[in-house]
Amino acid sequence: MANDSVGVVYNRLHHFITESPWEEKRINERRLKVVDSCHQTRVGRGFALLLDDTGHRKSGNFTAGVGRQYIGEIGKLDNGIVAVTTHLYDGKKKFDLWM
Repeated sequence: MANDSVGVVYNRLHHFITESPWEEKRINERRLKVVDSCHQTRVGRGFALLLDDTGHRKSGNFTAGVGRQYIGEIGKLDNGIVAVTTHLYDGKKKFDLWM
């Protein structure tokens, strides 16, 4: 992450991630409170959790995360990048979850 970010020093990022006094449960509760406070992002009853994975072929070594892995769109192992995303859907709207 540090290599792909502007103005970020590895040691400072490592310290922030490993030594910060955050509590995962409190952060998640705050995130859900913010999401629920706005009618555009509030999720209704009976929602579905959607998981989606997508993979794309990539060559070279300039993109972080590129490696030999299964790429579903071509149905085999190849050099590429894979991402998994999560979404909530309540029958009216889809809301992306960033965790």
